[in-house]
Amino acid sequence: MEYFDEYDENGHSLHRKVTREEAHRLGLWHRTVHIWVLCHNVVLIQQRSLQKDSYPGYYDISCAGHLSAGNTLIQGALREVEEELGLKLTSADFLPLGVYKINYDKTFHDHLFKDREFAHVYVVELKEKPQIIIQKEELEKAFWISLEQLDRELTDSSRYCINQHDYELLEKYLKHRGIYREELRKLQ
Repeated sequence: MEYFDEYDENGHSLHRKVTREEAHRLGLWHRTVHIWVLCHNVVLIQQRSLQKDSYPGYYDISCAGHLSAGNTLIQGALREVEEELGLKLTSADFLPLGVYKINYDKTFHDHLFKDREFAHVYVVELKEKPQIIIQKEELEKAFWISLEQLDRELTDSSRYCINQHDYELLEKYLKHRGIYREELRKLQ
């Protein structure tokens, strides 16, 4: 059973643990980590498993996942990239880009899914493309795509479920990459 820490709508801890099922059935606030993995001018994109409880089969950000109860954001980010992509990274590899709220009710697999998340977005820049070992329960596949092609496809395709806020944070980072990188490192 997967447990999350519950938060109020302002991001304050309620000091309660809830199950994943409760969080999405009742629309309870919890935390997630969203991670962009870059290598030079290409970005890793995943295709979500057809069995996922939300957006099955859609193309998505490199890696994302719920924060388990009691975990820090970095612990969650490290766990997710290792589980979903087989990448062994360190906390220094993650640069925080920002946080935003996700709040929607949609139906997937004929069930109502109430999502209330604080999405914490990170970027990881690698010097060379690593071997990716996908977690079959979470992903159908993962592939590298140029930033230019991703930009075109996000505009022209409905196959993606990448949140606009995730992409805007990535664009802001890329625009100010050199300066931004140093400022973000100082905050860690």
